[in-house]
Amino acid sequence: MMLSMQNIQRNLFRCYNINAQERICSMLNRSKIVIFIYGTERNPLCEKSREVVDILKGLQLKFEAINVTKDYNAEAGVKEYSSCPNIPQVYYKSNLIGDHEAFLQKYQTGEFQKILTS
Repeated sequence: MMLSMQNIQRNLFRCYNINAQERICSMLNRSKIVIFIYGTERNPLCEKSREVVDILKGLQLKFEAINVTKDYNAEAGVKEYSSCPNIPQVYYKSNLIGDHEAFLQKYQTGEFQKILTS
């Protein structure tokens, strides 16, 4: 059976997507709160990432920060996983809380704090 180049490329793409999604799931299972940011917890590289980190630290929450500037596959994978094109992204118990704007709104209204206690 002879495979066309298009079929080979389609199968490779499908394999990448499955592996990327499994990797994102693995990252999300490392901690109750996982954030995908530009930079690190100690050195966020953009204001939106810094604000997310500052809020979580202010709430004295433990979280894992995934630095997407060092891991392009994580950035592309989480954007595909969530269908959200923006970074930072905040997850609680593997569920997307939102990007910066959605997270900030939920924090300001107290909805995020309620999610933490449910």
